[in-house]
Amino acid sequence: MVFDILDSAGTLVLLVVLAFVGLIIRHTLLRRSGATLHCALRLGSARPGRGWHVGVMRYSAGRLQWFRLFSFAPNPKVALMRRSIEVVARRAPRGFELHSIPHGAVVARCTARTADGESIQLELAMGARALTGFLAWLESAPPGAHQNPDARRA
Repeated sequence: MVFDILDSAGTLVLLVVLAFVGLIIRHTLLRRSGATLHCALRLGSARPGRGWHVGVMRYSAGRLQWFRLFSFAPNPKVALMRRSIEVVARRAPRGFELHSIPHGAVVARCTARTADGESIQLELAMGARALTGFLAWLESAPPGAHQNPDARRA
């Protein structure tokens, strides 16, 4: 009886350790394949202080990808087209957000288009240095990349 309980407890501990190791390996692989930073994300117009998810943001040449931190999914939860991202406003966290996002973060409200062409509104919370890097990445796009594609056809 005691050995059955210990056997079950050992199996449970092993599963927890394997899950933890799997998350570490996934995080390491994400960081190897491009510039990454820790960033909280909130989609849409959720109630103040609600809807924040902690994750990893990864830059690539034409896209911004965001992965949940505690997930085994290999694909990004959100993928945005670089040329469509526009930072609408910046602000300091307020109210319950102080408990939902990393300490010292700045909240950037953005509009963008997903890889599927869907227009979305989101907020990104990251440190001031990370925000500076994000804005530099947006501004360093090739000439004409931030122009409205419909305006170029006219």
